[in-house]
Amino acid sequence: MPIYNLMGGSEVSNKTSENYKSKIIEYMGRDGYKLIRNSSDQSMTEDLVFKKLPPEDKREIWVESKYTDLSISDSDFLTELGRYFISYMLKNVNEKFDLYVFVRKCSNLNRWKHVFDNRLFQKEEAKKIYKYLSNKTNLREEELEKFNDFSYEDFKKFLGDSYVYQVNYEGLMMKINEFKEKERNAIKTFYTKEREPLNDGENILCNFSKIIHYPDVLYIFNLEEGIGEKEVYEEIPKYKPIFSHWGRLFSLLPQGELPDYIDLFTQGLIKKTDFVSWMNESENKEWIGRILMSKLIQNKGVIKGCSFRDYKGKNLFFEHDDLEVEKQEVEDKQVSRYFDKSYKPFVKHKALKIEVKNYNDGDYVFFKPETLFTSDGKELITGKDVRRLHDKFSPNRYDNNSSIKGDLKWWFEFLNLKGNKKETKQELRTTGLNKLYLSVRPPKNGKERDRVTNYIILGE
Repeated sequence: MPIYNLMGGSEVSNKTSENYKSKIIEYMGRDGYKLIRNSSDQSMTEDLVFKKLPPEDKREIWVESKYTDLSISDSDFLTELGRYFISYMLKNVNEKFDLYVFVRKCSNLNRWKHVFDNRLFQKEEAKKIYKYLSNKTNLREEELEKFNDFSYEDFKKFLGDSYVYQVNYEGLMMKINEFKEKERNAIKTFYTKEREPLNDGENILCNFSKIIHYPDVLYIFNLEEGIGEKEVYEEIPKYKPIFSHWGRLFSLLPQGELPDYIDLFTQGLIKKTDFVSWMNESENKEWIGRILMSKLIQNKGVIKGCSFRDYKGKNLFFEHDDLEVEKQEVEDKQVSRYFDKSYKPFVKHKALKIEVKNYNDGDYVFFKPETLFTSDGKELITGKDVRRLHDKFSPNRYDNNSSIKGDLKWWFEFLNLKGNKKETKQELRTTGLNKLYLSVRPPKNGKERDRVTNYIILGE
């Protein structure tokens, strides 16, 4: 049960606990461990779980990340340590894990060494923690009962399988760079040679589709004198295909489908015109037309059960109505999940931004899958809290091309935009999601790269 001191130089101030955790993941990966579970992806006690690669040892490594100056007497930390001990003891002998605790700074390092360093171990210090956990503790009642089923000798054995790393963010970066340097020095010469891409074409799925059928009619109203855009949007939901500009109201909703309160700030219908012809009259009208078409799709999403929020862009998402239900599905897709184990429970929602853009040969609908967080399934979390959650669920670290592609395809099918036949005169229809054909590509993975490289070397 050693304690490692890997402290680096002076620390940068803008790093967060999630930045720190991501560097732990990279450090462990460089040291030959594979991440198999992450608390960001699922509710669990441990922050991270790793296994050694290749699987020389089937024993799991459970990691607790503490980006703080931490005292060994900290009650929250001791409670977590007690929970790890219970989990450890409930495992079969061949399923027990090693616990790695990464701490930015261990306050009073000698006290930590008296518990976790077998060279300086002091029985009195370890017993003090054991007695604290068996009596004065934040453990829940059922956890306390389980804890007291096990002896101090069991606890001492658990400490023997626990390792503490005192290391700040800069120290992790330093160790990661050392691993990188070793990897660079170990690379064989042929891996550094320039290689031609593989002459093996493939289709890349894009996040846009071309509009092939437009709404038929645009309805134009004059606003009453003194009515501005602010007053209009206080009354009209922003997802409705209605737009106020130049003292007029432009709508893709027929007059009969407009809310009654439209009469309060308009002078009645002044023009009913062909939508595409009107758009082609000027660039400004094209711009208004594309906004209206984006809203038309957003409105379709709301009709099909989505909620709409204008937060850093226009977002469709599904509210999570029942917090007794952990996961909510729509058309066989998980669209929201309630996390109640966090110190501030929250709901993670799949969301979608939609925008219509013009390119040389026409108009395209662009679909951008997003993630939103709410405190209760409805009210958006914003500010510092949402930045913390976005760090925790960063797509760059935890999603992959397959999952993003799956979300994209699901939203496209859900909104049902594809097809040559319009069901109503005011809807729009698109092609399927566009595909780009690339005649060459890089290797798909390390195994293919090695196979191709070795084949080339044999040919040389």
